[in-house]
Amino acid sequence: MIRTVFRSCFTSEVMSPTSPARERSACHKSIIELQALPTVCRIRLPQPLETTAQRLPNRSRSIALILRRRGGFFESLALLLGITIILLTACGGTSTQGSEEIRIFGLRLEVNMEDPGKSGEYIYDPAEFTFGRGQQVTFVLTSEGEFHTFTVPDLEIDVHVDAWKSKALTYTFDEPGTYELVCTPHETLGMIGVITVR
Repeated sequence: MIRTVFRSCFTSEVMSPTSPARERSACHKSIIELQALPTVCRIRLPQPLETTAQRLPNRSRSIALILRRRGGFFESLALLLGITIILLTACGGTSTQGSEEIRIFGLRLEVNMEDPGKSGEYIYDPAEFTFGRGQQVTFVLTSEGEFHTFTVPDLEIDVHVDAWKSKALTYTFDEPGTYELVCTPHETLGMIGVITVR
């Protein structure tokens, strides 16, 4: 008998085909087919797991990987599956799929653009804003059941938001003053606001 100690914390015993039959008999039938080997090999893992490779009595000279029940068949199978998954993920590449996201810079404000279909009237909520000079603000604009705009003509801001959608607008207010905010299609219906920069 030849004994070889591997670095991966288990030992293997290479036995001649004349080894006692009882050493190889109390095993389940073949589970995984491996390539032919010239001798019968036995691989011992740390308890409670043990595997045995045994020559099959057929002409293909195949080797069956046998799982001997020491700590349970399913524990052994789980170990083998885990090792396989680790090897596959280590060799394979990964891919990521991008998704839309709203980036927030500076102050974040949520503005609901409401309409009669849901809230009962055409309004911005909130409708009045006050900022300091040089302040950067991100408006998260959400439209209800209709198309709306967030338009500040004097600042050349004009954001269109479809029904049930959201958009983000990031703006830095550099010039002090008072600016009118309007929804272009609903201005005459009272959908207006005011932005003050100090």
